Amino acid sequence: MVDAFMTKSVTSRRVGWSLVGLIASLIMAQAIADSAWVYIGLLSIPFWVYLSLNRPFIFPFGLYALLIPFDSILSVSGSAQGTTATKILGILSILTLLVKGSFENKLKKPNAAAVWWVVLVLYVFLTVSWAIDPALATTRVFSVIGLLTLYLAAVSYRFQRHEYETIQYFILAGGLLAGMMTIYNYVTGNVYQDISVRTSLIIGDREADPNLLAFDLLIPFSICALFMQTHASRLRKVLYAVVLTTLLFSIILTGSRGGLLGACAIVIVYVVLTRKRMTFVGFLVAAAMVALYFLPTLYIDRVASSVETHGSGRTVIWETGISSLERYGLFGAGLDNFPRAFSEFVGYDTYREVGQDRAPHNILLGNFVEFGIIGLSLTIIVFMKHYQALRFRVGRSFAAGIADRVNGGQVMLTAAFWGVLVASMFLDTFWQKSFWLLWTMILINRNLLARGQWI
Repeated sequence: MVDAFMTKSVTSRRVGWSLVGLIASLIMAQAIADSAWVYIGLLSIPFWVYLSLNRPFIFPFGLYALLIPFDSILSVSGSAQGTTATKILGILSILTLLVKGSFENKLKKPNAAAVWWVVLVLYVFLTVSWAIDPALATTRVFSVIGLLTLYLAAVSYRFQRHEYETIQYFILAGGLLAGMMTIYNYVTGNVYQDISVRTSLIIGDREADPNLLAFDLLIPFSICALFMQTHASRLRKVLYAVVLTTLLFSIILTGSRGGLLGACAIVIVYVVLTRKRMTFVGFLVAAAMVALYFLPTLYIDRVASSVETHGSGRTVIWETGISSLERYGLFGAGLDNFPRAFSEFVGYDTYREVGQDRAPHNILLGNFVEFGIIGLSLTIIVFMKHYQALRFRVGRSFAAGIADRVNGGQVMLTAAFWGVLVASMFLDTFWQKSFWLLWTMILINRNLLARGQWI
């Protein structure tokens, strides 16, 4: 009797949902035919709400991670500037993780490394009060709050192992899509700011900075290298090898020398820490030969002329930045005020060569000038604390080999850690979303290890 009633109840629910699905499909089809995109968006809201409450690692957080390489070209205002889709997804991720985590008791106390980020950001905000130009600093404050809040929400949420793996696939998918679009732009002659040697993500009048695009591809590059070695299927290994080659080639096509050095750092870490180093070296040699065959001559000239051009003026900028430490080395010039400090100390010859109001193009020098010795010290502590989180030991030795799932995840993040830091020595990355994504992934991985999720 009870079984019959339950069967009837399940059948009724299925029929009800089928009718709802049929009606929604008919409305959706009519909306598409009439190009009524607003109605399509309204109809999809229940689906996205359901997904965010049950699968936040897919939407919104997973989608946020996927779209990070496209951040600068995803303005929702209809122009090249304005609020981006990733910013909206970031806000939704904060709300979803905090609300779901609170109701389902999935929030935990943040790791000590996260506390150091809070201390550093509070001091950064304090520098606004004595900044050379407070207007420059205040425009950055809200984005910094957003980055920190999302970071804290994600590292406090109790992700499961399969959820973490899904996020990795989303990051890799975003990197692959960005890399393929970059290669397509190169093939079709769609170059960055009419510079024939460089290309990037370009859609209409929207262009992503090629240096930052290459930087955004470093974490997907490291993840793909991990997948290529850990999957047993030969077909999957070949597939990931193709993806890894695509990412490497797209980094080269951006013309970013810092991004290429970051990719090289990732390769070195894998060669040093993995058992299958010869297989990895063999793949890289083959990939490099393919890349060099298709590499534009102008890019080779660009790399060869790095010393002559002082790294596109970087060393000249660094010399002036170091000179500004005479005045701003103790407390700093204030958040986002390196350009103002640079302009105060730039000499006539330097001004003629590189101009004024230049960015630091070096994360440590930029923090030193803007936040003083206190801010620089806090920055180094933050990096060290996250690196220590990478060395969390479970089971066999950290360097025992990539065949161990625990060590595989740690090697991937260690490689990304050094790749990101090396690239950051030539770029301004401190407030980039992919920069913060790395620290987020490190602590999520550490939390999983602490709960025995990878044993």
